[in-house]
Amino acid sequence: MSTADPNLVDKLLNEAESSLVEVALNRRPACILVTRHHAGLYVLELSEEVPFGESRERSAW
Repeated sequence: MSTADPNLVDKLLNEAESSLVEVALNRRPACILVTRHHAGLYVLELSEEVPFGESRERSAW
């Protein structure tokens, strides 16, 4: 989904992160990395670069 509405972007990112938290609890030590590739394109993934219990953001542009 693509949107320029910042409220919808926040809502969608929060929903995606909440879904990954459950997976991360079973895949220690990995936790959530959010990468912004450009305005409106974010990728959320489990990463062992992120300490357990944390979420981190980075920009790829």
